[in-house]
Amino acid sequence: MKLSKALKGEKTLGFDTAPIIYFIEAHPQYDTLVAAIFQKIADQSILGLTSVITLAEVLVQPLQHDRHDLADDYYNLLMHSHYFKKVPISPAIAYRAAEL
Repeated sequence: MKLSKALKGEKTLGFDTAPIIYFIEAHPQYDTLVAAIFQKIADQSILGLTSVITLAEVLVQPLQHDRHDLADDYYNLLMHSHYFKKVPISPAIAYRAAEL
């Protein structure tokens, strides 16, 4: 299925860790796909949603490997960009996330 067809009519898109890693680290297999999705968010045709839990997850490897430059890239994308709205996590949201 084409990306444009898969996202047709979507106004928001929730992000887990993997696509953010693929985008920041330009994963050779997925970079084209995730870059297109992030472009839609940058163009404000889709609102990206995530939480600070995602930040904790993406920072683990860069910090363990002393890659503060990469950790900064993740931090800036998730905390200082217009790409994402950070959704506060409540027990109800955590439960719903587990169901999905």
